[in-house]
Amino acid sequence: MKKARFTENQIISILKKQASGISIKDLSNNK
Repeated sequence: MKKARFTENQIISILKKQASGISIKDLSNNK
């Protein structure tokens, strides 16, 4: 448990980065 130093904000920010990257790829592919 001590090794897991991720806070909820860090996890959310990472998920948002991944989601934004996927959405950008989808938009570029649709064009």
